[in-house]
Amino acid sequence: MTKLELFMTNKSYTESEALKSIPWIRHAFFTRCNGVSQGLYAGRNCGPGSNDDPQFIQQNRERCAEDLLGMKSNPLTPYQIHSNSCVDADNIVSSQSSPPEGDALVTQEPQRIIGILTADCVPILFADRKKKIIAAAHSGWKGAFSGIIQNTIQSMCDKGSDVKDIIAATGPSIAQKSYEVSADFRNDFLLKSSNNRDLFISSPRDDFYLFDLKEFVHRILSDFPLFAIDIHPDDTYEQENLYYSYRRMTHRAEPDYGRQMSAISIA
Repeated sequence: MTKLELFMTNKSYTESEALKSIPWIRHAFFTRCNGVSQGLYAGRNCGPGSNDDPQFIQQNRERCAEDLLGMKSNPLTPYQIHSNSCVDADNIVSSQSSPPEGDALVTQEPQRIIGILTADCVPILFADRKKKIIAAAHSGWKGAFSGIIQNTIQSMCDKGSDVKDIIAATGPSIAQKSYEVSADFRNDFLLKSSNNRDLFISSPRDDFYLFDLKEFVHRILSDFPLFAIDIHPDDTYEQENLYYSYRRMTHRAEPDYGRQMSAISIA
């Protein structure tokens, strides 16, 4: 198993080199670039949960589908609740009006785009390099803490994957230097495992710490004998020209924020 940090980049999206090695996989970690939204949401906001113009959101989501498969469609994304629930997208009818509730999707259906929306949390795309099974997971600290990664991998195995054939790639997320948390937050992690201690470094503010969410997710992935793991280096908080950020919005006391999509499909 390897930890890689190799991503091909253009303005609209980045790609994992590990996932690109599977010829029948199409995937992208989309940025906010080349979209139609305006104002606070300027760019490619794909989040129906925002107060952006619904027509702009739909156009942005369709652009993602066109970039991925060259076809006009609406990628399936769940109604995310920071849970550990992985939903079998093969049981979801494409015409279903409301999205399934959960924080991960798994599918074997060709030409179906599944995706995750983020604005600091870690998006994770999974693919079986031998069998046509894919998944997408939304992993904030709550989901990672409660088992969303483990449950997503198990859902792939339930469909027939061998864990040793699974490739996982994380997308852009908030970096440690940008993620200040309270002492109580840190204590919850230390109660879960003393091995979590080095995920935190002292913040310039007394009784606050900087939390490494990227590494927390990487450690959970590394508990499995996966074929490969890609860890995306970009910081959504710091790189405003490329990414939306919930925490940046909060610090600026702005009323709302956009979400970027990470998506994967079996071609």
